[in-house]
Amino acid sequence: DIGKMRSIRSVSTFNNNMTGTIPSSLFKLTDIYSLNIGNNQLSGTIPTELGLLTKLQILDLSNNNFSGSIPDEIENITTFFLLSLLQNQLTGVIPKSLAHSSNLRVLDLSSNRLIGNVPLEFKMLGDLQILNVYNNDLTGEVNILC
Repeated sequence: DIGKMRSIRSVSTFNNNMTGTIPSSLFKLTDIYSLNIGNNQLSGTIPTELGLLTKLQILDLSNNNFSGSIPDEIENITTFFLLSLLQNQLTGVIPKSLAHSSNLRVLDLSSNRLIGNVPLEFKMLGDLQILNVYNNDLTGEVNILC
């Protein structure tokens, strides 16, 4: 049970053939700063318990089969440097609360099924260097560039 290994600060299982859902034991690692489980075959929704990992700086869930919306509880994580959710089956709108991550430099939400527009609140992300939202069903004006 990885949750018993409380001193772990970084977990990477990138580019394997892992299946199933995100194990709930990961959410016991409240001091973790990097979670990279991209490029696997994980599925299900992104658990709301993700919001318990308030020290996360790097979260890569890219290239999996996650579905459903980006959980609102992600607003509890204000320390993101990199957030990559690309190439999943995510639906719904882009949460405005992602703008609370003032250190966010890379946000990749491309190749999902997201709708709505890019939140105007993203103008507050002064350190944002890369914003990828291509290959979704977004609409509206791109006001964050003005």
